[in-house]
Amino acid sequence: MSPARRPSWPPRCAAGTCCASRSPPSPAPAPRASATAAPPDLGIFHAVTGIHGDILIPEDRLRAALVRARQGETDLEAEIAKLLGKPWDDELEPFRYAGEGAPVRWLHQVV
Repeated sequence: MSPARRPSWPPRCAAGTCCASRSPPSPAPAPRASATAAPPDLGIFHAVTGIHGDILIPEDRLRAALVRARQGETDLEAEIAKLLGKPWDDELEPFRYAGEGAPVRWLHQVV
């Protein structure tokens, strides 16, 4: 009877080199873009967006929103809506529609 064969450690690849010494490939950094909106009544909104267009909110801005909500200065839902740019989206939504019968907002002419 032959003794049971123990697996060797560290594991070996087909080439006979040690697989454990190799680090896994790091993912490529995700390309980032930004979203900017500037309706006259609200001022400028700027946010970093991910590869699929979703808004990336930094931790410190989320923590600040939580602190303001805990102190009773504002509602957490309203703070998160501002971080995501909802008031700016709501203001600019009429400009995204086109066609007959769509609501029209006339802009002043700049000379």
